[in-house]
Amino acid sequence: MSQVLIGIIGVILFIGLALAGAMFLGPRFQESANNSRASASLQAVAQISQAANMYQLQEGFAAANTGALTSGGYLKAVPVNPVSNANEPILVNYLGGTPAVMDHVEMVIGGNGDAGTGQICTAINKQATGGAGTPPTAQPTGATTDGVSGCYNDTTNNQYKVWARI
Repeated sequence: MSQVLIGIIGVILFIGLALAGAMFLGPRFQESANNSRASASLQAVAQISQAANMYQLQEGFAAANTGALTSGGYLKAVPVNPVSNANEPILVNYLGGTPAVMDHVEMVIGGNGDAGTGQICTAINKQATGGAGTPPTAQPTGATTDGVSGCYNDTTNNQYKVWARI
């Protein structure tokens, strides 16, 4: 009889410890997933940024879009968006002018209402700047001085966007 009681107590302790471990480690596993997506997002826009920079140096003018980078042999393929497979990176011209000088690569990673995307944006800024990681609300411009990449909350379009300077 005592062996059955000890067995039941052992099972209860095992279940209790498993639940306590899940409660304690659960957020850390989620944070790791967000950091992984953040790193992959930064790599995707950085890869296009480097290809666009090489295109501009060798061709003498800016690439009009990512298609020009792939057809010109500067990219094997446009990187897939690791957060939402629907939105691929685009080249952006904030400065204007003729001919257009593309100065940023942007990629939409999700909508403002998604808390998970906000956490990924914060993780991107932590990785890119080493700072607190709060997503800025202003779009990067040609005058942006806060680093070469990051993530911001585009309140006009209700989207989080990861960016890299060309």
